[in-house]
Amino acid sequence: MYMGGDGFVSSLYLDKVLDEYILFSPKTLHLIRLDAESYELLDSIRKRGVEEGVSEFLKKHPEISPQDVNRVIEGLKALSAVPPYLSVDSKSSEVVPTSVALYLTSACNFKCVYCYEQQHGIPLFMIRDENDADGIIEFLLSRGSSKLSVGFFGGEPLLNFRMLRYIAETLSRRAASRGKTVNFSITTNGYLITPSVVDFFKRFRFNVVLSMDGPREIQNHNRPTKTGDPTFDVVMKNLRLLLTSGVPVTVRATILPEQIDRYFEIFRFFVENGVRSVHIEPASIGSDSFREIVSPLKEQLKLIAEYELEHIEETEMFRYSHFRKYFTILASRRALVYPCGAGRKLFGVSSDGKLYPCQRFVGMDEFVVGDVRSGVNVDSEVIQKILRNPPREPCNHCWAYPLCRGGCYYINYMYSGDIHKPDPYYCEFIRELIRLSMWLYVKVKRNHPVIFEKMLKSLDYYSPPHGVSEASADESKIKKEVGEVWSSRS
Repeated sequence: MYMGGDGFVSSLYLDKVLDEYILFSPKTLHLIRLDAESYELLDSIRKRGVEEGVSEFLKKHPEISPQDVNRVIEGLKALSAVPPYLSVDSKSSEVVPTSVALYLTSACNFKCVYCYEQQHGIPLFMIRDENDADGIIEFLLSRGSSKLSVGFFGGEPLLNFRMLRYIAETLSRRAASRGKTVNFSITTNGYLITPSVVDFFKRFRFNVVLSMDGPREIQNHNRPTKTGDPTFDVVMKNLRLLLTSGVPVTVRATILPEQIDRYFEIFRFFVENGVRSVHIEPASIGSDSFREIVSPLKEQLKLIAEYELEHIEETEMFRYSHFRKYFTILASRRALVYPCGAGRKLFGVSSDGKLYPCQRFVGMDEFVVGDVRSGVNVDSEVIQKILRNPPREPCNHCWAYPLCRGGCYYINYMYSGDIHKPDPYYCEFIRELIRLSMWLYVKVKRNHPVIFEKMLKSLDYYSPPHGVSEASADESKIKKEVGEVWSSRS
């Protein structure tokens, strides 16, 4: 809950998450663990204002001195005086394509029950020759960045392995000659992976996103072949091949509304089979898809959080991708300017060279924003809407907005027809992810400090927050006054 009342508390978020009390500043991204008495005091201030709130609190707790209460209030004032860590870099709004999500083909050997390509009626296409591929390669190399990323999508991209290999080999060679580096990834259903494909992945250091939905009955129900045959045994065998070969793998599971009560079971199935990165999303198959599932989904997320904490000493990092994402943001204390790189750094590319804000919009004519020959049309309505990233309701009054920035453009569009208007039930899902990430953050920091430091050092883009003014230098003093005052009382 946001804290109302006097100015120095009005922008703070106070909550009890499982067995922990937390105070969070959306302005600075400070996250402070509270004891029960501190929480009770701040809750009283939130509901009644400072004067009445303090008075009511002291009546209930005569053993606590007004001096201790004043120390907490002074700590809050110090926290509210800290300037925001987020200083919007002007370059963040520049359109500089550094990552492309390349559709090698729309053909697929699976017939998944929730396939969004089938929903949009994407026609059959495939990059068939080197000339088409060369245009895409040159588009990437002509950009200013020295670090490029290419993700291969489909359909099933391994159905077009000839062009996949050509693009990886040619782009790597030409990039090296220009002093550039390329990171490759692929999203695949895993059915066509062979030892030679794995060798190819290792040669070019691919990160593999394997689309697999869980144990046998779920996988076979959700992701049969085009002829209706089961796929679990083949995909599971190939997942094990990837893992034993040392290829970095993230499993991405998509589950149906009727499978929500198995969300935790699916997560545990993968981690118990050696997967160190698991991403699970409910299928976004309708405008009201989250309305019925959000409550049971939140219960499943709690089970995952508790499981992650229980095993943190052996894993030294969260396996659930959402928790890892928000832990990283909280640790770096850098609020988001945009929800993702779509339409600025990341673009989806179809086989005919058309550009889209990201891979999920490929094939949707209203989201074409250029082509690989002429580049991105930065004046297009779609790009301008992304760059403006306008203030909106109810996001402006949401404590989670700096960590979310309005959510996925595609999910928003599927819900409301507007990339900036989110589904309130999906927002509830995101807020629960962030709340539980905060719980894990304070738990690991307090109870597993050595692991916590290892986690910080392992983060790809963690560094001490920049833009820190002198007013925020004494963070330990703030935390002492607000979070630990009662334990220091004699």
